[in-house]
Amino acid sequence: MHFKYTELLTSKPGRCNIIEYQCKVTSGEPLVVHSRSIPFSVRSGVRAQITQMLEDNIIEVPNSSRINPLTFALRKGKIARTCVDARHVTSGH
Repeated sequence: MHFKYTELLTSKPGRCNIIEYQCKVTSGEPLVVHSRSIPFSVRSGVRAQITQMLEDNIIEVPNSSRINPLTFALRKGKIARTCVDARHVTSGH
C-alpha cells in the first residue's frame, strides 16, 4: 500500500515548519489559568513527557502573562497524554 506524503511523516513529534501562525492579543489583561492537578500515580510519566517536549523544542518555558494551562487525558492502562487547554483563548475570556 502506498500512502501519499509519507516523506512528511515521522515517528518523532516536533514543530511544524511548513506554516507560521501569529496570534494577535486584543486585551492587555493577563490570562493565567491554573492547570488541573495531576494524579500522583501519573506525575512521573507526565514530568517525563514535559521534559522530552522541552528537549525536542515542541514546547517552551513561558515568559508571558498569557499562559494556557496543561491538562491530561487519562486512559485506563495507558500513559497520560499531555494536552494544552486552549478553551480560554478561543472563547475570548
